[in-house]
Amino acid sequence: MNRKLLLLLALLLFSYGLSSCSSDDNSPSEGEQTDTPALFTKRYNPDQSFYSKILGQEIKYSVLLPQEYLSESTGKYGVVFLLHGWGGNQNSWGPSGLNIQSIADAQTSNGSIRPLIYIMPEGFNSYFCNRYDGKFNYMDMFINELVPLIDKRFRTTASKTERAVAGFSMGGFGALSIASQHPETFSVSIGLSPSLNTDEQYI
Repeated sequence: MNRKLLLLLALLLFSYGLSSCSSDDNSPSEGEQTDTPALFTKRYNPDQSFYSKILGQEIKYSVLLPQEYLSESTGKYGVVFLLHGWGGNQNSWGPSGLNIQSIADAQTSNGSIRPLIYIMPEGFNSYFCNRYDGKFNYMDMFINELVPLIDKRFRTTASKTERAVAGFSMGGFGALSIASQHPETFSVSIGLSPSLNTDEQYI
């Protein structure tokens, strides 16, 4: 079974999971989303960036917006964070890679999933986790800086019941790790062929 088919099955599961979740009592209030959402005129927006104080450097991410996001100005959407594999980057899920837009559009058009925002962050070769010696705490950045930033820059439904993390290989490990350590932030985790090794092997 190839990765695109696995991803399709995972997206269907994710869409079902979101539609069946109850409201999140710990979700941010409307007043907490204080920044004005950025204006975008196209759906796929590669190489966005922000400065991470935790990591002390710029972090890039790409964004895929649903068509509805561009055609109206009030709707809010669930978010899927897509994590790349070892040696990949923020464009691994783009048109020249796994092409999440093609997959999402096909399944949205036939009603299998609903419109969602896809965020594809640069993960380096971090396994999307904090480094064992504390010198590169990627997961801290992801939870404390990236997720809140996305909720401020985009019209998201800022609730764990409307937020998922998915990835393949290294990103699959990251998706499982992030969600298991931060259930207050993510309600759905999708690991596609996750790279699972011992602590000694990762070190």
